Amino acid sequence: MEPSFGELLAAFGDLVVARTRGEPADRAGGSTAALARRYRARRRAFGEALHGSAVTKAVAGDDARAFANMRATLQWLDELEPMPRRGSVTSGHADEARGGEEAGVDLAVARARAAL
Repeated sequence: MEPSFGELLAAFGDLVVARTRGEPADRAGGSTAALARRYRARRRAFGEALHGSAVTKAVAGDDARAFANMRATLQWLDELEPMPRRGSVTSGHADEARGGEEAGVDLAVARARAAL
C-alpha cells in the first residue's frame, strides 16, 4: 500500500504545481487536465484498495497508525481536490453518501475552497 500511496501523493503534487504555475512542470507529463485525470485514477484505485483490503482490518501497531494516517490524508486530499461523482468508492465522507441537491452544493463548496 505504501508505494501506491506515494504515487498518489506524487500525482497530487504534480497537479498542484501545474495549477499553481498554470502549466505542468514537466511538459512531457501532459496537460493539466491529463494530470488531473492521472490523479483521479490513482485516487480511485487507492481508495478502493484501502477500503476494500482485508489487510487494513488485520493490522496493529505502527501499521494500524499508518493506515489511519492514509485514511486521514485521503479526507484532506478530497477536500482540496474533490472527486467527480460517479458510482465509485468514496473516502467515506458523510456528504458523499447523501444524494440530491444538498450533496451537489457540498461538492460546489469543496471545489470553491480548493480553488481559493
